Amino acid sequence: MFHLVSSETSFHRAIAGRRPQYPGLRLMLPPLAASLQTFIAIDEGLDRLIRVAPQQPQCEWTLPIAGKSRSLQRLADGTILAVTDTGYMEIDTDRGCVIRDVHFFKSGVISAERLPNGHTFFGGLNLGQTGVTFVEIDAQNKPFRTVVFPGDYVRRSTPTLTDTILFTCDSRVYEGDWSGRILREFSAPGFKHAWKAIRTDDDHTVISAGYGAFIVEFSDSGRILRKWECATHASTVRPNFFGDFHLLPDGGMMVCNWLGHGTDLGGTGYPLLEFSPRRELVGGWQDASRTSSLQTVIFTN
Repeated sequence: MFHLVSSETSFHRAIAGRRPQYPGLRLMLPPLAASLQTFIAIDEGLDRLIRVAPQQPQCEWTLPIAGKSRSLQRLADGTILAVTDTGYMEIDTDRGCVIRDVHFFKSGVISAERLPNGHTFFGGLNLGQTGVTFVEIDAQNKPFRTVVFPGDYVRRSTPTLTDTILFTCDSRVYEGDWSGRILREFSAPGFKHAWKAIRTDDDHTVISAGYGAFIVEFSDSGRILRKWECATHASTVRPNFFGDFHLLPDGGMMVCNWLGHGTDLGGTGYPLLEFSPRRELVGGWQDASRTSSLQTVIFTN
């Protein structure tokens, strides 16, 4: 069941006249309210990182970001690793302050991830060499290995447990290795700026389609198994661009629906969507007072 709840705080009443089409409405997430009460997100529209507790009328903290940041990772010590155009920042989760600001490249970084061995993985475009570039830096901040693939567009990249790399290149998603070989290729009708790909424990691959506004799961042979999309409530949700996503322990999924470039988009759709294990849209979250266009999210509880 889709839940629409009106927020009647004075803060939301104050903005109701500014955004009359969505006067403080929130789409609640009933199954997640207890376990995922707080999240940290990249608001691409406002170029900032935010921490939100849904029951509070203001962000707990905000942190301006110079340039674009497209990936977040929660580290073992509880801090947040946020990618920057030149490297990454490590951020105190509670206070929203920068602990480390590390620069390795002139520009072009899209993805960064701390690996179990303490190394840091980077993915991006033209990172010291021309093309889609992946670099692993060791714990002493020295280059460990690099591989380059042909191309002039890439978004989120993910290292797998089998030492390969999943990377999204518009209408195609590739799996490559550190020797430069392409091992597998994935595509589906509607992929446009495909955003993120992950490998599951059963060797399936789950990919967000970008402007296609759906998530799709492929078998190990490349066959499409399942698809998540807004079959209902599309006019309310405004599915624009499915970017970041998280598989939930119960088999459901959380999806970040990026609403577009701009500073005043928070009331035009719903940036966080929840799908049940049966792939039904069962809830979401929206707050025009605090956000514009969320692109990446992690849940801190």
